[in-house]
Amino acid sequence: MLCAAALAIALAGCRTPGDDKAVAEQPLLVSSFPQLVEALQPGNAGRHIRIQRGDYAVDRPLVVPDGATLEGEGVMVIGPDGLPTGFEPGTASTLRVSAGFSGHVLTLGHGSAIRGLRLIDLANPAAPPPSRSGNVVFVGSRAPGDTIAA
Repeated sequence: MLCAAALAIALAGCRTPGDDKAVAEQPLLVSSFPQLVEALQPGNAGRHIRIQRGDYAVDRPLVVPDGATLEGEGVMVIGPDGLPTGFEPGTASTLRVSAGFSGHVLTLGHGSAIRGLRLIDLANPAAPPPSRSGNVVFVGSRAPGDTIAA
């Protein structure tokens, strides 16, 4: 009986080659802007990054790692004409530019994707200089052989 318990404990501590893949497939959950910045590091290429609903103040350009999916919790409302009209109340994950900076708000590259997110840029004044310059979403190649789709 004691041997069986010791064997069960020993086996519980063993890892199989598939265990690392299972861990890598679990989404990275983000609930604050510092967590989002950390999740968007190149080491998270290929990961699924899930942004919990709420407002996130963006004060710098963000780059989605290659192959990563950045997904919010927004649930799209479809109007009677079949076109999207916004997100259901209380479900949006919003990246809202809060400070002026130069550069794209969100850059996508090889195999990366975004979905279920609301992106709000900083309004520029009618007269120059602008508060912020760059695209809200930019899709571009970063290396030879990249496959880009938007």
